[in-house]
Amino acid sequence: MFDAQSLLGGLLKEVISGGKSDSNLGGKAAVGMGALGVAIAAFEHFTQEKNSSAQTAVNNSRPAPPSGQIPQPPGQGTAPPPAPPPSPSPMSKQGAAPVSAPPPMPASALSEGRKVFQETALVLIDAMLASANADGHIDTEEKSKILKQLKQINSDQEGYDYVQQRIDNPPTLEQVCQSTSDPEIAKQIYMVSLLAITVDTTEEADYLKNLASCLPVDTQVIAQLNEQFQTKE
Repeated sequence: MFDAQSLLGGLLKEVISGGKSDSNLGGKAAVGMGALGVAIAAFEHFTQEKNSSAQTAVNNSRPAPPSGQIPQPPGQGTAPPPAPPPSPSPMSKQGAAPVSAPPPMPASALSEGRKVFQETALVLIDAMLASANADGHIDTEEKSKILKQLKQINSDQEGYDYVQQRIDNPPTLEQVCQSTSDPEIAKQIYMVSLLAITVDTTEEADYLKNLASCLPVDTQVIAQLNEQFQTKE
C-alpha cells in the first residue's frame, strides 16, 4: 500500500503554495494541526529521505581510497584529532542514579497509529477530489492539473493510480459525509475541501454549504474556517 500521508502532504503543499515550492505559505501554513500537520510532515520526511538516498548513491559511486589510506578533507593532510571522552551520564540532584530514557512505544501501538493516519489521509484525499467534482464533473484541465501535481511531488505509481481511479469515479458528497463521525476529522475534511476548491459557481457554493450541514462540525467552527481558508491567497 502506498504512503497516503506523503501523498496527501504533497497535494496539500501544492494547493497551499499555489504550486510554488519556494513560496511563503503564510497563514495557510497554519494547517499544521491534526492529520494535516502529520501529512505535511510525512511528505517532507519522505522527500528528505529520497534526497538522502540519492546523495548516498552518489557517494557510493565514488572510487574508494587506496588500501591503508584514510581520505582527508580538502586542504588537510593530517588525521583528525581524537574524539573527546564521552560526557558523564545525567545525574539527578544529590548524585543519585542516572536519569533513564522513557521506554519505547510498543510496536503494536505504533502500527495502530500508522493505520489510523493512513486511513484518515485517504479520507482527506477523497474529500479533496470530491470538492474538485463539486460542479458535477472533473474536466480535462482539472484532471491534468491534479495528475501533474502528483508527478511534481514524485508520487509512486500506486498512489498515482489510486488518485487517477478516484478522479474517474469521484466520491459523492454523501460518501464524504459518511466517512467519519469524529468532529476533529470532520473539521479537517471541511478544511481540505476549502483548500481544494475555488468557489466560482452556484454548484460549488452549494456543495460547501451542504458539506458543512452534514458534517459533525459546530457552525461557529465552520464560520471560522470559511474566513481563514476560503479566500485564496
